[in-house]
Amino acid sequence: MDEEKENEVVSEEETHEEEIHEEVEEIEEDREDEEIKIDSNDDFSENKFGNDSNKELIKKLGFFMIIIVAVACVLGVFMWIMSLFKTTTYDYEDVEQIMKEAAQSYFSDHKKSLPKGKQIVEISDSVLVKNEYMDPLTEYLGEDSKCSGKVTVKKVDSKYIYTPYLNCGSDYSTTELYKVLKKKTVTSGAGLYRVNDNYIYRGEKLSNYVKINKHLWRIVKMNANNEIMLILSDNYMVGSSWDDRYNIDKDYNAGINDYRASRIKEYLNKVYKSNDEYYRLLTSNDRAKLTTFDVCVGKRAIGSNVKDNSEECSDIFSNQKMGILTVSDYLYASLDEHCNTTIDAACQNYNYLNNGDEWLTATAVNSNSYEIFFVDSNGQVDYDEAIKAVAFRPVIMLNNSVMIKSGKGTRKKPYKLK
Repeated sequence: MDEEKENEVVSEEETHEEEIHEEVEEIEEDREDEEIKIDSNDDFSENKFGNDSNKELIKKLGFFMIIIVAVACVLGVFMWIMSLFKTTTYDYEDVEQIMKEAAQSYFSDHKKSLPKGKQIVEISDSVLVKNEYMDPLTEYLGEDSKCSGKVTVKKVDSKYIYTPYLNCGSDYSTTELYKVLKKKTVTSGAGLYRVNDNYIYRGEKLSNYVKINKHLWRIVKMNANNEIMLILSDNYMVGSSWDDRYNIDKDYNAGINDYRASRIKEYLNKVYKSNDEYYRLLTSNDRAKLTTFDVCVGKRAIGSNVKDNSEECSDIFSNQKMGILTVSDYLYASLDEHCNTTIDAACQNYNYLNNGDEWLTATAVNSNSYEIFFVDSNGQVDYDEAIKAVAFRPVIMLNNSVMIKSGKGTRKKPYKLK
């Protein structure tokens, strides 16, 4: 009995100890939960602090952006206001173009006033302003400018050529190419010589390059009308015959040395008109700067000592748009004192026309019907049957109203035309 009570007491004590132990575990679990909550709250505080910092930074950036936009708007408005008071400025070439276009509009409305034949019609800037085709020159060049202008109109072939002239005294003046060239004449050494009413280039190292389209030309001479003859600086094509027709005197196709009926004349006409990208030398704008001229096609003797074209020009082929050079033109370009007759080897010396290649001349041998003169690769004039395949160098003539745009006439800085 006592033993049973004792067991019950022990059992109750064990039960009580288990209950206490469970309570202690619950208390410890509650404490861990509380620590977890505290840690969680600490994280939340840190995140909350970070978000507040970002918001503050965003506010500052937004403030700066507003300032930048405001400044940009103020500057924009200021520049717009200033533009209302700013006068648009033009350079002299712009004004020349304005006058040209104004004249074109005027004559489009007044066709009866256009030139007829070789007549040259002139219209002043004041007339164009009065008829409201353009503003006064001071509107383009400033109130202090003292300029006057005019536009000349002439008919070349079937086209009307409009040439503007602007005169602003010492500041600027539209200038024709021939006037620039005439200021550089010489009496000795290489340069431009005055020969009666003509001007002729002689010597080796000359500043007589002109660039037209993509090609370089050399100035040969100017005539009494101030028209300027140019020759292509390099050969145009290789293997062209002066003529390839059957010759009765030779009884085979040796060619006939009559320039008017020659293959070279026919070919030059095709070259002049060609718009083919490979063959084209001149654009329509380039052709508008040219004028027709006389090609001297008289024959000469192999031993002739004439260098003034009197023999070649005894027979004229008129109104040509493209030709080739005469023997006299080649001989006279040399400054060598031993260059006297047609085939003298010395004529290759001090001669800018000697380009190191063979090329045809317009001159034929006067003692037969089949031989022509050409310049050989050494620069000496030689002769052979017209059938001989030789390159050629086209010759053209600039009209006297062609204006210079820029350049010094050198190979690197050739004259360029407006």
